[in-house]
Amino acid sequence: LTTTSTVNGCTNTAVVSAIANTVQPQVNAGPDQIINCSVSNATLTGSSPTSGVLYSWNPGGSTPSSSTTVVNAGGTYTLTVTNPVNGCTNTAVQSVVQNTTAPTLSVSSTQTIDCTTTSTTLSGTTTANPANYSWTGPAAGNPAGSTPTNSTTAISVGGTYTLTLSDAVNSCTSSAVVSVIQNTTAPVATSSVSAILNCTLTSVDAS
Repeated sequence: LTTTSTVNGCTNTAVVSAIANTVQPQVNAGPDQIINCSVSNATLTGSSPTSGVLYSWNPGGSTPSSSTTVVNAGGTYTLTVTNPVNGCTNTAVQSVVQNTTAPTLSVSSTQTIDCTTTSTTLSGTTTANPANYSWTGPAAGNPAGSTPTNSTTAISVGGTYTLTLSDAVNSCTSSAVVSVIQNTTAPVATSSVSAILNCTLTSVDAS
């Protein structure tokens, strides 16, 4: 800086030093998270080795201005940190994968048990792999049939049976119902003939 006097024309100089402070704060948004049918929310944990930074999550979650926030939906979350000393900012991104799709499930059609066919096999199919099966019935909650934790089970009693399927990957469930009709009522037998057999009458027509 140079100044000049308008009275005598003399000049003088001074030096001003400008120090640049434009260093961005460091930021880490943490590892990606997963939400499924057993884990309904995710905790996002950000950090910065830069002292005194301010945090801001977008979307915000439970505590958007904290380093840690809880969210309950899948998506991309951006953490912005600001250094209040120099006003510089930096961002990091964390992904939350939402896997809450229920598995597909189909069961066998209505079955019938009678005096000829005394048992039947119920079966269920799914695209989930691996999957956990649970057959119950005919009373609610009772394990059903010979192999109630398999995809198929053999039963010998009529009623309503429910297959509950759990996807072992995301813990989501589906259920389906199959009915078993029990037709084991004996026919009614009647005859209008009444007779006593003896040495003379050795047979009668009972039709």
